[in-house]
Amino acid sequence: MELDNGNNNRWDAENYHRVSTVQESWAIELLEKRKMGEYEVVMDAGCGTGRVTETIANAVKSGRVYAVDIDGNMITKAKENLKGFSNITFIKSDISEVSLPEKTDLIFSNAVIHWILDHKKLFSNFWELLKPNGELLIQCGGRGNLELVHAILEKLRKSITFKHYFADWKNPWNFASPEDIKKTLNDIGFKDTQAQLKKKTAEFGDYQEFTLFMKTVVMKPYLAYLPSNNNNETRNSFMGEFMDELKKNQITSRIEADIDLKLQYVRLDITGRK
Repeated sequence: MELDNGNNNRWDAENYHRVSTVQESWAIELLEKRKMGEYEVVMDAGCGTGRVTETIANAVKSGRVYAVDIDGNMITKAKENLKGFSNITFIKSDISEVSLPEKTDLIFSNAVIHWILDHKKLFSNFWELLKPNGELLIQCGGRGNLELVHAILEKLRKSITFKHYFADWKNPWNFASPEDIKKTLNDIGFKDTQAQLKKKTAEFGDYQEFTLFMKTVVMKPYLAYLPSNNNNETRNSFMGEFMDELKKNQITSRIEADIDLKLQYVRLDITGRK
């Protein structure tokens, strides 16, 4: 995971590890597209708490995994979770600027690079980190991702109740189009580039699981602007108004009192070769 613009934007690694089953399942699907050799060197760009890093490390048992994340909470949790692995090196760094002690065969990243605003800088650094014929295998949020959710969040951010908290708001996401990504990659020099949007649905078992995911992941940049004093009264109010708006906007066959515990994602799959 990226997004570490000060302590207020640090990730809650404990809760992220609990709720990131959705991201993990999509990452495993992505990894199935490319068989990794036992001796390969792989960078997990934005490793988070290491749930997917473990899968990669098991695949390259005689190779090396560089697990990189800008967030110290995530690195600490990943080290704790993966302490039994000898083929993982953890690095706390911005993935747009990280340097490694050796070149990599593969740069893997899942649910991360939409948090990076400057994709040209990011992919230029990836180019430098790869061996000749090294590959990219990436999935992130793409154009149109969580469109309804973000529309509601923006409505609340600009509302009379909350707008004074967001006076210095900066958009934290770059949900790129396939055309934008391919142009960036081709301009840098990558070949065999592909970028494709896919619609995905994330479903949650109960209201508590859904709201914890929303607070920990989707709404994190917004909640970071709101005060956390008075038993999180302001943040809880923001969350309550969001859920009310979401219920109003959903088209569901369920009974009117319920909310549909689903999120409609648009994922962007990216591959390319140096």
